[in-house]
Amino acid sequence: MFARHTRYLLIFVIGICLSLLILTIHPSRTLAATNPITVTSQTDTVTFPKSIDFQVSATDLSSTITNGTVFIKDSNTLYSTPHSVNIAAPAHTITLHNYEDISGANFATPGTKVTYYWQLQDGQGNTYTSPTQTFTITDTRFAWQHLNKGVMQVNWYNRSVDFGQTVLAQANTSLNRIAANLGGSAILPINLWIYQTTKDFQGSLPPGTYEWVGGIAFPKFDQASIVVQNPNDVTLIRDMPHELTHLLFHQLGGQNSIYTPTWFDEGLAVYNQTYHEAAMKQ
Repeated sequence: MFARHTRYLLIFVIGICLSLLILTIHPSRTLAATNPITVTSQTDTVTFPKSIDFQVSATDLSSTITNGTVFIKDSNTLYSTPHSVNIAAPAHTITLHNYEDISGANFATPGTKVTYYWQLQDGQGNTYTSPTQTFTITDTRFAWQHLNKGVMQVNWYNRSVDFGQTVLAQANTSLNRIAANLGGSAILPINLWIYQTTKDFQGSLPPGTYEWVGGIAFPKFDQASIVVQNPNDVTLIRDMPHELTHLLFHQLGGQNSIYTPTWFDEGLAVYNQTYHEAAMKQ
């Protein structure tokens, strides 16, 4: 009986030893499950209204990296588009750049959301796909300051915090009044961008666009831009409620609002202005 137990124990120990020996002799099986490609940094730099620089740095422990592709999708496209980056000299450690033109016919409106990921391949056929990254294009020409209350956020530059607080208070007052007129409150956050001059404002618009009043709404992004030179500017009681009406109306109307006649959409916006020119009063 004792000898039989000893024999079983000896067989068990020999089995364990053989398993450890196999792992020692064939470590490549363990390494094969580990991707030799590692991404050390990944950045996206917007230079509005010119370009976006997608950059990735990576290291390969087993071979040289031979191929790099960045897949990009924005708010206006359904699918990610591949952009291949030429690697003239494959290496174990590389840094790749992909510059996307966002000017002219490729203009990307501030507020556009962009998602992207990198795919790298080495000489041994190993492939690495990075996690998807997301960012929102902003007008990087200015150092923006931000304040928010509830669903409303105001963004401005070159002025004091007091200026921002004044605009935020008026924006909330306007939004509440408009909500009462339309019969519903904002469902999603609203972003209001305050430009200091008409020239600055026009530089944020797509080529060929000219807004005579000094304001524009982008319901798709739940944001609007207006020009305000000082806290007593008439644009705060004319353009601001006008553009906020567009945003709230499209939020409340959802997909159905895209079928609304322009005269009705614009008519509501003009109706909710606190300030009307003399000709409009008639």
